[in-house]
Amino acid sequence: MRVLTPEEYDLLRGAIPKLDHMIMLDTLFYTGLRYTEFQELQRHRDWFDGRVLRIPSRGRGSRTSPPRTVYLSDYARKTLPLFFKLKRKVPDRAVFDRNLKRWSATAEISPEGLSVKTLRKTWVAYLILSYPEHIDLIAQSLGISTFEELSALKSATAELRDYKDEIRRRTAGWLPE
Repeated sequence: MRVLTPEEYDLLRGAIPKLDHMIMLDTLFYTGLRYTEFQELQRHRDWFDGRVLRIPSRGRGSRTSPPRTVYLSDYARKTLPLFFKLKRKVPDRAVFDRNLKRWSATAEISPEGLSVKTLRKTWVAYLILSYPEHIDLIAQSLGISTFEELSALKSATAELRDYKDEIRRRTAGWLPE
């Protein structure tokens, strides 16, 4: 599983030529939403109350996910108003994945294992590193229900320890008061 260091994320972001795409990348990353939720978010400004995102119950039948509150870092709360002003529609997942690969080539970082899922996994790893005593709250906020997924992400934080101060800066304000 690939997790981006803050330096890699900044290089990737810096390789994006269009401001709209930069805002989309930041919104997807700093909210930790699944890509389908991210696409829906563009049509549901009402999910954002200025402090958190309130994702309603989604799906049908046995695959229904319960409603949840997604806690946001200070940076996410600043990025979301910009996201809601975008005229450009969030692209299909395959297009965004191709964009990530293209931007990684420009940034001269490895495209291996890079996808929209990488962004979510990286954000979860950052939260676990910053708030290790709140793993249950992180899982609840991001809709992670499997112990295996959390364990894998927790082990990924070991390679990020050298970036702990920078990661804490990026996750500041996430913990609800």
